[in-house]
Amino acid sequence: MCMWFIGMKLHGLARLLQSWSSIREGRKLHVAFLITGFLNSSVTVANRLLQLYSRCGHLHDASHLFDEMPQTNSFSWNSLVQAHLNSGHTHNALHLFNAMPRNTHFSWNMVVSAFAKSGHVLLAHSLFNDMPSKNNLVWNSIIHSYS
Repeated sequence: MCMWFIGMKLHGLARLLQSWSSIREGRKLHVAFLITGFLNSSVTVANRLLQLYSRCGHLHDASHLFDEMPQTNSFSWNSLVQAHLNSGHTHNALHLFNAMPRNTHFSWNMVVSAFAKSGHVLLAHSLFNDMPSKNNLVWNSIIHSYS
């Protein structure tokens, strides 16, 4: 009963990570998740922590957490790719994107739009051409990059 209660409290705190912008509190919670084993049992909690590190510009912490995650999903991969893009590490972002087990529409839109906005028009266009299917968002990104 006690561990269940602690787990419920930690899960509630994990939901708060979405609105936090303080890395110090996030790291404290990260430690608490590690000590209790809660981090390894919930990909959702790990993703929220990954998102906090990414949002706060702590790419090293985000990458380390991602590497330690026993289970990842598309959200995990997209968060780390976005963190690299936001930090200006475009080569690493592209490498991660290419290593993703499954590229979603969101993944494709994210990298094409990011490269188009950052002035890498030829790379954005190449990725655009490789997309299995295109939507209005990615078309707008490409058109805007050429205008």
